[in-house]
Amino acid sequence: MRPLKVRFVGICVFHALLGSHLKLPTCDELQTKRDKLSETPAAVMIDLHGAKIGSLILEDDIPPQSDTTSTFVTTRALRASDPKEKKPEQVIPFRLTNWNNISVPVTINNTIALNLMFHTAVDSVSLTQATTERFPEITLDQEGDLKSWGGQSKTRFGTGHFLKIAELAPQQVTIFEDLHSGHGTDGKLGPAQLSSRFLAIDFDQSEIRLLSDLPTNVSGWQKVSFETEQGMIFISGTVHGEDKSASHKFMIHSGYSGFALLDDAFAAKHPFLANLEIIDKSELTDSAGNKLETTKAKLSKFTVGESVFEDAPVSFFSGAIGQQKFSLLGGDFLKRFNYVFDFDTHNLYMTQNSLTKTTYFPVD
Repeated sequence: MRPLKVRFVGICVFHALLGSHLKLPTCDELQTKRDKLSETPAAVMIDLHGAKIGSLILEDDIPPQSDTTSTFVTTRALRASDPKEKKPEQVIPFRLTNWNNISVPVTINNTIALNLMFHTAVDSVSLTQATTERFPEITLDQEGDLKSWGGQSKTRFGTGHFLKIAELAPQQVTIFEDLHSGHGTDGKLGPAQLSSRFLAIDFDQSEIRLLSDLPTNVSGWQKVSFETEQGMIFISGTVHGEDKSASHKFMIHSGYSGFALLDDAFAAKHPFLANLEIIDKSELTDSAGNKLETTKAKLSKFTVGESVFEDAPVSFFSGAIGQQKFSLLGGDFLKRFNYVFDFDTHNLYMTQNSLTKTTYFPVD
């Protein structure tokens, strides 16, 4: 079957042909969203029953196709399909590394087995320079800018690669090159590669689960609200000194191994933080290879919702470099709970797990 090419301007025709079967919004509803959607022609593979197979890809990247049981529909409007359509639970195994990183086994281009860090604060796929040197067949023939904690640098990237995660359908991705990733991993992937209404992270079972319904067992879990900004997830937390405290929003950042990192403006706004007991000074290397001096101090306690962590470690960059724009909760905090993210209501359900009482991570 030849690929069916339908651009956004032809969405009414597309909707008339397949819209009701795919449970898409009406033509009028789609037209009102037109300037909110990318003008980039994109595609998603569907089978003859109208079920989506894989993720959106650029129209120009549609591979030669001889399979008569499927076709390509080229429109961004498929992102507007009914998000409440039930899908079977999908399970993605992971390994928690000694550096508090979530390592997910994947396959690139059907043949290359790698371990990528699940990074909650990125929306793309990247491989370390060491990995791309080991596998030169992963073509990175374009160049762009990479922004990291230490500043901006150049990076290579390549389009048209395929990523396979557990039993999920292969998805076509652009791969970027970073100098570093989490210890023991070959690169990074983010929540964009695990799109789901409900996302569960279970550190006791070492599983990420993509769900269509909110599990019934979360009724007794702690519930906190979260907000999103440019794909990043934030929750509220409170730092406590001996006699003062301050609340702030913290980005959930599984790429950071430590417990918490304070942004420069917040640290400067609350002088009591400068009087905390210093317990360590170390050097942090970002994904682009920039080296940054950090200072670790000990809080009287740190609280999120009903959860209290006594003598919690918190880090901040040494000197007023103004690089850190967000405060972070890293892997040393995250591993102490099991989670379900409800992206419909922006509620995060948390429950303590077998790692809750473990010793704080010793180094940043």
